[in-house]
Amino acid sequence: MRGCFGGLFHVACTLALALSLGSGTAHAQEPSSRRFIHPWHFQFEPTGAGAVDWHLPGVDAASWPIVDLFQPWSAYGAGDGSAGWYRGSFRPDDAWQSAALIVRLRENARLRVFVNGERVPITIVNADLPLERFAVAPLGAAFQPQTENLVTLRLSDPDSPLGPYGTVEVAERVAAALSGREYVRLTAQAVPGRLLPTWAEDSPTRWSAIGVPGAPARALVGGDGAFSPTNPGPTFLPWIYEWGSGTLTRPLDGGLVSRLRDAYLPILDQTWSAGPLEARSTLFVVRAGGRLDPPPAIPPADEGEIIYRLSVTNTGAEATDATIFLTARPYDVRGGISPIRLIDLAANGRDLLINGTVAIAADRPADRVGAAALPAQGDISEWMRRGVLPSSRSAHDIDGYAMAGLAYDLRLAAGGSATLTFRIPARPLPDSDAGSVIPLARAEDETGARWRDDLHPVRLTLPDRQFVDAFRASLGHLLTAQVRTLFHPGPLEHNAFWMRDAAYIGLALSRAGHGERTKALARHVLVHQQGEGRIPPVVERNGRPRPVDEWDAQGQGIFLLVHHYRFTGDTAYLRSVFPAIARAIDYLDALRARNEDAPPPLRGLLPPSLSAEDIGSADWHHYWDDFWALTGYEEAAYAARALGDLESEARFLTARARLSRDLTESIDRVRTAQRQPQIPNGPEDHGSSSDARGTTAALWPREVLPALRPLMRDSFAFYHHRYVAPHGGAFRHNLDLFWPYAGLGLAQAYLRLGMRDETWQILRWHLAHQSFPGLYAWAEGVRTDGGFGIGDMPHAWAAAETINLIRDLLISEDGDRLVLGRGIPFGWLTSGEPLGIEFAPTEFGLAGYRVVGVLRVEAGGGVTGDVVVRRLDEAAPPGGYVLVLPVTQKPRSARVDGTDVEVTPEGHFRLPPGFLEAVLSW
Repeated sequence: MRGCFGGLFHVACTLALALSLGSGTAHAQEPSSRRFIHPWHFQFEPTGAGAVDWHLPGVDAASWPIVDLFQPWSAYGAGDGSAGWYRGSFRPDDAWQSAALIVRLRENARLRVFVNGERVPITIVNADLPLERFAVAPLGAAFQPQTENLVTLRLSDPDSPLGPYGTVEVAERVAAALSGREYVRLTAQAVPGRLLPTWAEDSPTRWSAIGVPGAPARALVGGDGAFSPTNPGPTFLPWIYEWGSGTLTRPLDGGLVSRLRDAYLPILDQTWSAGPLEARSTLFVVRAGGRLDPPPAIPPADEGEIIYRLSVTNTGAEATDATIFLTARPYDVRGGISPIRLIDLAANGRDLLINGTVAIAADRPADRVGAAALPAQGDISEWMRRGVLPSSRSAHDIDGYAMAGLAYDLRLAAGGSATLTFRIPARPLPDSDAGSVIPLARAEDETGARWRDDLHPVRLTLPDRQFVDAFRASLGHLLTAQVRTLFHPGPLEHNAFWMRDAAYIGLALSRAGHGERTKALARHVLVHQQGEGRIPPVVERNGRPRPVDEWDAQGQGIFLLVHHYRFTGDTAYLRSVFPAIARAIDYLDALRARNEDAPPPLRGLLPPSLSAEDIGSADWHHYWDDFWALTGYEEAAYAARALGDLESEARFLTARARLSRDLTESIDRVRTAQRQPQIPNGPEDHGSSSDARGTTAALWPREVLPALRPLMRDSFAFYHHRYVAPHGGAFRHNLDLFWPYAGLGLAQAYLRLGMRDETWQILRWHLAHQSFPGLYAWAEGVRTDGGFGIGDMPHAWAAAETINLIRDLLISEDGDRLVLGRGIPFGWLTSGEPLGIEFAPTEFGLAGYRVVGVLRVEAGGGVTGDVVVRRLDEAAPPGGYVLVLPVTQKPRSARVDGTDVEVTPEGHFRLPPGFLEAVLSW
């Protein structure tokens, strides 16, 4: 290794050695232990000292202080530009024959590494995110087996005098010390041009899920055409080798286009090309065994089988020879690995086993099969570039980097085509003819038909079809997020139960015609509520509450329990859940009592908590929690009144009034003290995007401080100017990311404040910037390049907010009235095409209406034409309807069922509960 170093780092040589310390072969290996170096002795390098010899073994560093790697150097008196030296040691396992050091670095840190007095070369692997940067130092001949090894680090960072970001560790193999994401990124940097996942090179990462309601079997699909049958799990990827040109093409290389069937059904169609060949794949999920009868209310745990079909057509004028490869690799769709330690091709040539379980079954035997493992044999794509596969039928790799491929050789005449079908089971399969198990054509048709039934309870008619598709596709994502009776906010990171997300998801389900699922979701509040009335904010998959305080969960749990009654009028249900509501209120009262004697602006507020998780420190008070508490008090009072419990109603309203008073006083004091025009995030935080995010709960889903409406309007105008308008409708928030669902929450606030332009700017950005284009799937946090940033996707809360906002553009509740058209744009009234909604569940029953508008803007700016509104369905809200149109000009005529329409001071039109038709003329 000394030949790799001669005053300068030779990156290629270093990387080659680093990878040689990886998983090694496609054979079994014994796992290596890892060593975390500790303790560390630290010393500053004197300014201008020049070369020092502190790396040599003879230096007496016993007097150097022992430090924490994460401690800022300022704690030791370092000035800017200082260099720091760390000395530590490790003793390897007796079996180690080599070793590599891993140091995770901050963004601009510079590093030298010495082992036993000898400087060793390092490789810096940079990343789009600063905290993913790391250095690899293969120790080479400097490493001493079976004895203590001295490690010395020299770090300098002019921007931030700090130590390494994270622990420093050493392992016999690099792959054993690095995360899967890090190791693959290192591999990509070592050999540029390798056909690795896009996330290995910082390209935008995206994925979505395809499934059926309630079934645990869900396919995750990546933006590069890869798909995984488990969450997370290894991925399968199709490739085409065209023999005439000698070219290997991945879907992403061939102009991959991804679309949902009919633009909204959870059946994924993807198209791409390879020379004269056009490929089309279809991915969908059917119930186990292909059963097509209606599913039970709670599907059994083994429900769901994934079907993947790939068709290739020769569009050229001459016959073409080609090979279709389907590979199984350990790269998961999110970025990282899902280990494949053992991969086998069954003797029948159809079944592929991963870690001892059948992972995929083909409808026909492969013509060739092969397996390999990183790093010694390289990625399997390196063989496929020559149209071949490795000779081995199996691979075993202790670090999990085994992979395999199936090859299907084709000769396609001009216009000819071939189709391959693969079935991915939710459980081990018998050795049988997979192609005959399911009548695939019928299964696909029936799956589509069932999805249409699930996604069509509410009927939308809009001049712009993308809003209808977004509504239905988002509902599909919500139903796919259902596992048994739970709805998980995401398939990977968020594969748990969040009370916060459930409140918005449950409301969207009720409004989209799936109230029975909302009821099942609400029951989880009862199951997990603790004895003193506390509602856990997060419940893990194993049913255990996460030990975290997020006080917004109390109000959200009450809201979820009550709004199902609001949509159904089911008094027996409400009576059964009311004791849980009362206990939740008792807990809210106890929380507020902790600040009862605190001075303003803290008096009466809920205590500090992590709150919505993205709006600041858990040591702060967050108004978001208090706004949700007000919603909880109001909903509890509503429930008590509906049950005739006037004593409880009075108690809840009294508590609500006290919190409203204390919260209003706190907001006023903080604004005055900080001389800021907007409502802040809380007493300890003001002037950040959390102000905007946190205040949405004051207006949506319930307006809880109507007396502050003028201040709300001024505040949200300020938020838009600062956090939304500069980004064209995107809400730039925590971690410098765009947050789609949080932006939609803001849009709901703007809608209720009558700020239609701001609402539409956000909604247009939202639809134009799908995190996975063509699938109406959004991540929780999105990078500025459009790729995944944080959280999970498809984010169920984002799907719920999409449904809720599109619905509220057309129809929404306001006290005892229904508001029609609150958010429709003027352009929808100029085409002459009908628009409206039917069979929409509301708090007053199923509601609907249809509008036909033929409006024109004259040369002078005036509006002429007619708008006809016809009521559909049976809803009869006690306060009637309010029609809100995007026209400020007073009509020359406005009549409803032959009589004059009442016009509100805001220029809106009041329509009686049972109206049939309103005609307005300009």
